[in-house]
Amino acid sequence: MFFAMQDTNQTALDKQHRTDNSHGTFRYFLMTFLPLAVLIVTISYTIYAIEYKNRIKLKLEQNQSMINLQGEVIMQDFTSIISDVLFLASDSDLKEAFEDKNSEHLVQAANEMRNFSNAKKTYDQMRFIDKTGMERIRINFDGSQADIVPKNQLQSKRDRYYFTESKRLKLGQVYISPMDLNLEHGEVELPYKPTIRIATPVESSRGEFMGILIVNYLGQLMLDHFISIHAENPTLSHLVNSDGFWLHSYPHGQEWGFMLDDRKEQRFQRYHAQLGKLLAVKKRGASNWIRGFIALSQ
Repeated sequence: MFFAMQDTNQTALDKQHRTDNSHGTFRYFLMTFLPLAVLIVTISYTIYAIEYKNRIKLKLEQNQSMINLQGEVIMQDFTSIISDVLFLASDSDLKEAFEDKNSEHLVQAANEMRNFSNAKKTYDQMRFIDKTGMERIRINFDGSQADIVPKNQLQSKRDRYYFTESKRLKLGQVYISPMDLNLEHGEVELPYKPTIRIATPVESSRGEFMGILIVNYLGQLMLDHFISIHAENPTLSHLVNSDGFWLHSYPHGQEWGFMLDDRKEQRFQRYHAQLGKLLAVKKRGASNWIRGFIALSQ
């Protein structure tokens, strides 16, 4: 029995030794492999995070480049319009018509403006408004042909904002109105016609104020230039005015809330309140916001 008991005790000791070795091996595994595993996971996550950050950075750069290009295209449009207005305002026949009270010069000036409108095809109206606010020359463009409006159809514009603002300017300065919808006889024209009015004063050779030269630019052309740059992803960029009203939205039907009674609540801030706060304080650059990233330009 004693021998037998001794054998049993030895077996227990051998088992204990193997158990201790197993624990030691496991501890060794934990002390060596586990930190290595954690390190591998950490490095992998770091690489993923860097790649994710780089992807976000690339997307922001692409978006910023896109809206910068949209801004440049809009500025090119404005540069061209301003050049046209200043050129027309310097027309000698126009000045001579009002300095010399010569109706022949007035007819010649109107013909030149009509020819100019036909060549450009970008101005819904071109007008000379005298110092009393009365239209003296008006050219209407119907999309294919420009015509001189008869004298009995000319209107007074003395109370319109673009006249009161423009007549305060100095020679060579230009007034640019906000983009809005064109009005005819106090009503929004249908179909909607987005319009920007650009005006400059006209002076006689003696420096006397004679009136203003003003064109109604077909704003849809500018909107089309803006839209064409993000044509592949039309939801990517929005165009809003300084009050947050849409000039271009996607989907359509939210624009012109500042002019249409049934859209007065359609403002960017209503649908993107937190982003609207960011827009109020940041006008350009890239920023984080609660749902992602935004690139801004003004």
